[in-house]
Amino acid sequence: MQVFLILTLLLAASLQALCGDVEEYCLERIKTKPSCKPKTCLDLLCLGYNGTSGVYTIYPTGQEHYSFDVFCDQKTDGGGWTVFQRRMDGSVDFYRNWYNYKLGFGNLNGEFWLGNDKLVAALQANTNNELRFDLESTTNEQAYAKYSSFNVGDESSKYTLSVSGYTGTAGERQLYISQWIQFFNI
Repeated sequence: MQVFLILTLLLAASLQALCGDVEEYCLERIKTKPSCKPKTCLDLLCLGYNGTSGVYTIYPTGQEHYSFDVFCDQKTDGGGWTVFQRRMDGSVDFYRNWYNYKLGFGNLNGEFWLGNDKLVAALQANTNNELRFDLESTTNEQAYAKYSSFNVGDESSKYTLSVSGYTGTAGERQLYISQWIQFFNI
């Protein structure tokens, strides 16, 4: 079995909930809320940031006073993904305490954890969300796991994680993903 060094966790509004058609969603989004602040990376995709992954500001509540920067992946699986964890080269220590995971750490252009509170806010911007794990080995072998339903409770629930609806190519690597999910629910 290969050792996987690169792990990217992506979050997006469920395309199934959007009837599977991003173009339709975007046309409706622009027609009904043309001047609203982008709540998600999917909104940014609708606003023309397709193909341009990078750090952007989102407003999960739609309010000017509550915003934060996220890394948007506008290429993977159609784009519109908010990256909430990326590990590539071990340059950032992920052995942290509760407070660090609550607030987030690292650099959005490198290795990072977005922060539990920001993740919860991003999830609340849409009612249906998807989770995607992208894995890459030291020998450039790639695999992914995608869950059609994904949610995380707030701090009062100890950020309880729920996922369902697996598809992907991760196969036996699903064990690694299961361990991540168990860790998240400790």
